[in-house]
This record gives sequence, C-alpha cells and structure tokens, in this order.
Amino acid sequence: MMVDVAFGLAGPAIPADHSFALFGAISRILPEVHAEPALGIHPISGRPLGGRRLGLTRASTLRIRVPLERVSLVLPLAGKKLDVDGDVVKIGIASIEMLRPAATLESRLVVIKGFMTESEFLDAAQRQLDAMPSRGRVSLIPVRNPRAAEGRTARLPNEFVRRTLSIHGRHEPY
Repeated sequence: MMVDVAFGLAGPAIPADHSFALFGAISRILPEVHAEPALGIHPISGRPLGGRRLGLTRASTLRIRVPLERVSLVLPLAGKKLDVDGDVVKIGIASIEMLRPAATLESRLVVIKGFMTESEFLDAAQRQLDAMPSRGRVSLIPVRNPRAAEGRTARLPNEFVRRTLSIHGRHEPY
C-alpha cells in the first residue's frame, strides 16, 4: 500500500523547475532515497512569480509517495532545511495521507520524450495508459491566460501551451 507523507514548507520562493534540484536536496539529507525504487517526490505547488520562480504559500507542501512500510525512511526530513538550487526552505512536521481513488487525474507536467506535437503526444500518452491495468482517456486541458502570471500578454482562450523544462541551466522543450 502506498501513502503520501506530506510536510509543510516555509520559505519565500523556489525555482519553478525544481524537481531535479529538490531530489538532490533531499538526497543530500537522506542518501538512501536513491535506493528506494518505489519512492516518488511530487512537485511543490505555489504561486507563479514570473522569471521561472514559484512563491511558496501556506498551502505549499513537500509530498513524498512511499510504501507504507517505508514511511520511516522520510520522516527524518521534518525540521530540516533544504537547499533547492540556492533557495533555502524549512520543512515542517509530517502527516501521512492515504491515497484515495479518483475518477479524474490531472498533472501539470507530463513528459514523453520525442513527441512534440499535440496529436503525437496524445497518441503516445494514450498508448501508455492503455498498457496499464486501469482504463481511461487522455486529454489536454487548455491553459487559461497562461501568461498573465508572468506579466505578459495573455494568449487566446483554450490555447495549449508548450513550455521548456530547465535542469542544470539547460532548457529542454516538453
């Protein structure tokens, strides 16, 4: 059985593309996370600040998905400070959350390397979903006014947005 271990966070801001840096920061405190194949680290939510920055809010949490029997692996993070690519955030206390079934699943970021057009991406994502025991239909959700948070001119309603992901200063399209 998998659970999410959720920690509150305190700090001003982190990079919007923080996944790789977050994994590195956690690994520096808990090197054993590299050996846990079932561990998953969720992206941190926050308020887009522009300039590829994400402001932390009271609702910002660090969520780590682990098998129930491995919860003790991540509990030592409570009270620690993480250096996420130069931005320091303080980790609060942990709470354990059971996973709940959902009729609809959404993700703000899905990467399938090599599928750059909307139709190619949707076909590839549907093939991957069809290979799983669960069933469903893949679709893209239009981003409403995606540039407003970045202080730029808004796009047309229902327009899909293709962005880049920055890892170690390299910007890759996704």
